Amino acid sequence: MARGGSSIGSWAAILVVGAAVLWLLPSPGDEPAEPDDPAAPLPSGLALVPGVADPSPQRVEISGIETLIWDGDPLDFGLPGRISARSMELAQEYLESKKQQQLGLELMTFASFVGGMSDGGYGAADLATIRREWLRVRAGFAPATWMRDADAPVREPATPTQPSGVDLDALTAYADGLEALAGRAATETAAFGDWHDHPERSRERGKLVDRYNDWVRGWDAELRKVQPPARPSFDAATELQMVWQELEQAHTGLRTMTVAPGSWPMPDQSSFERDLGLVEMQLVGARAKLQKLR
Repeated sequence: MARGGSSIGSWAAILVVGAAVLWLLPSPGDEPAEPDDPAAPLPSGLALVPGVADPSPQRVEISGIETLIWDGDPLDFGLPGRISARSMELAQEYLESKKQQQLGLELMTFASFVGGMSDGGYGAADLATIRREWLRVRAGFAPATWMRDADAPVREPATPTQPSGVDLDALTAYADGLEALAGRAATETAAFGDWHDHPERSRERGKLVDRYNDWVRGWDAELRKVQPPARPSFDAATELQMVWQELEQAHTGLRTMTVAPGSWPMPDQSSFERDLGLVEMQLVGARAKLQKLR
């Protein structure tokens, strides 16, 4: 009798559990939209598939980033920094909420990558690369109709017809002066020969070093006679910014080539040739860009 009562109790428990399961199952009218239906709205905080985030709560932030990437001016040197800052703010939202932390890490990596582009100085923002990396990160969000078209053309930097705030004649004269000094430096440093050819503490080596030090004092005076024009304005053409920078680097190279490495009493011929070769490359590059600007 006890066994029969136990059997009846077990069947009753099974029926109760089954009823509970049926009660928890959604009715046909309550079924969620199919995951592959792009028109179906996402419930806030939920994703279509595991690992893919609903972008709607961050629509303002995502749209702001995409506006900078798709519509930003490549000649705006501050553009990568602003894209990086907004992306980092978006990343923090995911990292701090402990939801979709992998997406937060991806956004943070993207922000650091884009921010590093502004560390190189002058140059047009590489929006094609920035957009490619953004689209890779954006794949962590579910698609939305308000997101920018991945196949839209990249905005190209505009070339000003007349560079503003810069005297090209003054910049050309600066290049001419530096080229003349570089030619003199090649001839005059070659006349010294190598101090290695003279024995240590010999009179010949001492005289050579004294003559070199006298020459350096006169050389510094000559370098001070050639002065750069005013630096181009921040919104000037990229090529113009690069010309000024290359000429300024060449000017610095003509000054630092006189510094002897380590404990040497003076540079040797290979040091002069290396430093002057770099100066020549900078001057050739600047001259070619100047020709395009005229």
